[in-house]
Amino acid sequence: MAPWLTQDDFSKRLPGGLPASFDATVKLGPIVLDLVDDWLTDLIGEKKVNELSVYLAAGGSDNVELESLKKLVVPFLVYAAWSTFVVNGNVAVTQSGLVSKDNDNSTPIETRQLNQISIMYRGKAERQARKIAKLASDGCGPVRSAVRPRLRKAQRKDTNYFGL
Repeated sequence: MAPWLTQDDFSKRLPGGLPASFDATVKLGPIVLDLVDDWLTDLIGEKKVNELSVYLAAGGSDNVELESLKKLVVPFLVYAAWSTFVVNGNVAVTQSGLVSKDNDNSTPIETRQLNQISIMYRGKAERQARKIAKLASDGCGPVRSAVRPRLRKAQRKDTNYFGL
């Protein structure tokens, strides 16, 4: 997931933060990379994604244009990755296949509630995407998506993370 997001990026933007035992870089890393490769690249272009990646890896703060883009991209990635994880992350992979964990001290959240949470974070991600598209259209790079970016439209047809 490096250089895109850190554990702290998630903890700052999600209500109540994340438990110390939840390693967002491991659990959400593949989702973030898919979002960057597919969605963010469609939104701002491969050249700008590469520039931002190098900028984030270097820990820079001296480029005004990339710093403005970073301030929009990081929340977008947090909300979009969390929206995906909420729907798809309630499983554990075992030798016998996928299972849902349940024990005496907890009750799994209902599918309807998971969908509501996912829709809320998807909406936040889409609002950030509109800001990114506006910034990109103001000279930051090519915009190859709709005027109102929607996560469902931007995903590849074979991977529909946000379809409910």
